[in-house]
Amino acid sequence: MKNEYKEIFDNICPDKELIDFEVLSKKTDNRRKTVAAVCSMFVLLFAIGTAAYHRYSGYVTDETDIVHLIVAYETRKNDGISYHISKELRSGTKTVKIDADVVTEGNMNEMCIYEAKETIFSADEIWEIICGEDRLFKGDSERASVSYPDGSGINFGVSIDETSTKKELVSKGEGYAEGCEISYNDAKKIADKFLKRKEAEGFRFVKGEISDRRFYGRGYSETGFYIFTYRQYADGFPLETVTSDVYSGAASELSIYIDDRGIFYLRMCGLDLVKKKVLNGEIMTADEAVEAVKKSLSDLWLSEYAQVVEIRLEYMLDQTDNGSLELVPCWHFCIDETELKKMSVDIQRENDTNDLCVNAVTGEMFRVENRYPVYQMSDGSILSTWQK
Repeated sequence: MKNEYKEIFDNICPDKELIDFEVLSKKTDNRRKTVAAVCSMFVLLFAIGTAAYHRYSGYVTDETDIVHLIVAYETRKNDGISYHISKELRSGTKTVKIDADVVTEGNMNEMCIYEAKETIFSADEIWEIICGEDRLFKGDSERASVSYPDGSGINFGVSIDETSTKKELVSKGEGYAEGCEISYNDAKKIADKFLKRKEAEGFRFVKGEISDRRFYGRGYSETGFYIFTYRQYADGFPLETVTSDVYSGAASELSIYIDDRGIFYLRMCGLDLVKKKVLNGEIMTADEAVEAVKKSLSDLWLSEYAQVVEIRLEYMLDQTDNGSLELVPCWHFCIDETELKKMSVDIQRENDTNDLCVNAVTGEMFRVENRYPVYQMSDGSILSTWQK
């Protein structure tokens, strides 16, 4: 399956890897089961606040679903892999397996502690970028609006046209969402143009998706569409982890949705950063973080059924005792729950687990959302988003 679609994928995203999911090679006779499977995988990829507004309709054809799902999971390469850790941590009767690449995308000697404040975006500026001269949205601007959602960030969306009618959609071919004349590559150029006009220099592209389903939420599309995700970076490291003390909307991310009309939905959250302390490389190494986890293993939520598959150095957003936001280096222990999801419901409940983050300055540990969630498909199969 991987070799069959490699040439197609290389033409769409020449600078990315083709990720091979075994479950995607299985044809589904029941088309509605296929739609349910697609929805299950995509819904958790959207921002939490957006997902609640989604309604799905239309079909995904057997001819195109595999290619498009592979593209949907196109993510940045781990170019910063430093080395590999393979060991078992034991404490009493508890055992946790680590078989993980250590990923450091930037120079750890340049990392700092930052004071962070949520970026306040101008509604007029966002409107002008998208609907002003050389418009990035070619549809009816009377239906477009900019709003400030609960939490943080800013939204641009287009309200649904009540006179619209659903129609059968077909794809022009590989690299095209169903019903779209615009290709993935050309849609990506529009997304990049927004980023350039916004002068969001700290944001980098991390993921591109092709979706063959209609979108109804704070924006709407009657055809398939494209989603481009950008993440804010500091010192070459992503700002990806948010502790449970901080509202998740404070994370720094830009999601751009595009169809033939251009940008029909956008959500952007960001952080303004001020250096608080230069660390000069005085942070825990990955091995020291592993030892710290080992010492605290008996008190942690990690499970013997969910191994650590990646350890990433990144920035973590946390809240200080006085309520201010702080950005600090952390080691993110990413787990894969595939084996756990194959167990009985009782075992799953007893071994409920999440990713672990270790503050690379203080050693404090946090339970955070999983970087690589595992989904149970409508046909009972298990899909892990972790692929080595």
